[in-house]
Amino acid sequence: MRFYFIIVLTFKFLGISNAQNTTIKVLGKSTNTIYAQSNGVIFSFSKDIKDSNKEKSLDSIKALGIKEGIVYNKNITKNFQNIDRYKIEEKNFNLFENLLVLLSNLEINIEKIYYKMPEHNFEDEDLNAISAFNNASIQAKIIANHLDYKINKILNIDDDTTESSFIYDKYDLDTPKGKRMLNFLKYLGRDEQLFDQESSDFTKTTKYSLWVTFELQKK
Repeated sequence: MRFYFIIVLTFKFLGISNAQNTTIKVLGKSTNTIYAQSNGVIFSFSKDIKDSNKEKSLDSIKALGIKEGIVYNKNITKNFQNIDRYKIEEKNFNLFENLLVLLSNLEINIEKIYYKMPEHNFEDEDLNAISAFNNASIQAKIIANHLDYKINKILNIDDDTTESSFIYDKYDLDTPKGKRMLNFLKYLGRDEQLFDQESSDFTKTTKYSLWVTFELQKK
């Protein structure tokens, strides 16, 4: 409310209230909550363990009824030992809890537990933009009513703001320039920060914003 009050005072001090038409620029925002689609765990076997014992452990895990199966992650060297890493992602929470108990009972090294987020869908950006535009329109109507104005028309929509959560919006990723930018962001690790599917939280909040310039007309 303080924001609107400052704008109203600004218009009055500028003497705009007597004009027939004037313009305002409003920042519209939208917030979207993304929910995890499954649980994930990464675990490892040391090369010291016999292959027969490892196979028995994997069979015990499969016997739980893990729907997505066990995925061989990669072989790594840790403390000068070769380590086999595996990954399991499971949507059933109760089944996943039983899996963690089993891994602990089998004394298997659990390296990471995470939530698996859905893949980022760039088409959702359109819905976020619409939501942000509606938010800007609501604010503009409130401001206009305070000034005894009404919205006449929209002059400009600018979604190139520093408030936006995503930095890919102005690049067509199918073009050579877009692909170079995507590779550069991967090199910096920025894309992993924005769109990493492995999360420590069950939900992830994304934000979208755009500037909308309105022309106001005296009632």
